[in-house]
Amino acid sequence: MTIFEKVIFKFLNLQINNVYNKNFKKYGESHESVFWNSQFNQFKRYEEILELLIQKEGIKKKIEVSDVGCGYGTLYKLLNKENKFKNISYSGIDINKKFIDFCQNKYVKELFCCTSFPPKMIDYCLMSGTYNLTKIKNVNLWENYVYKNLVQCSKKVKKGLIFNLQFSKKAKIHNNIFYCDPVKIRRLFADDFYVYSRMSSILKNDIIFVLHKKIN
Repeated sequence: MTIFEKVIFKFLNLQINNVYNKNFKKYGESHESVFWNSQFNQFKRYEEILELLIQKEGIKKKIEVSDVGCGYGTLYKLLNKENKFKNISYSGIDINKKFIDFCQNKYVKELFCCTSFPPKMIDYCLMSGTYNLTKIKNVNLWENYVYKNLVQCSKKVKKGLIFNLQFSKKAKIHNNIFYCDPVKIRRLFADDFYVYSRMSSILKNDIIFVLHKKIN
């Protein structure tokens, strides 16, 4: 990542933080704070990601996951609701300090960290809706921001990444939502990961990517 990119990305982080801070102040611990249209859809997208994780790893293996863009800890709550997730060791990260402060005060402080990428090597990075919302119009700039962040996360995993994005045939921004080009995602990770994808069962134009690290 170049010095110029670091400066631009810092500005983009600040910009998106301001948007989430206003919403969190208005709605509190609610799906509306993180721009979900319903709690049902919010939970279902997490459940789809966890289903793919379980399909690969089973329920008996110990797995370390990092929830990138953890918000106010929805995935952590979901994991603690069901016994089948008991072997998943969780950590949550977010660039938004207000979200992290909230999670540290409500849950186990050591599990949450204010950063862009996992601070240590983990098995999987999980991301749901992390890079959907943007307040800029320049699709090339936001696309570069998203892809560079994904690549940085990929350097912190032992096994893989599972994440969702909106998609279209060509990358675009529409109504402040980023739509990726799935072909570019596959090319981006083709050298180091086996890349699979499937459509979401609940949301139109929603695609889930599953990346498994190639063993040399």
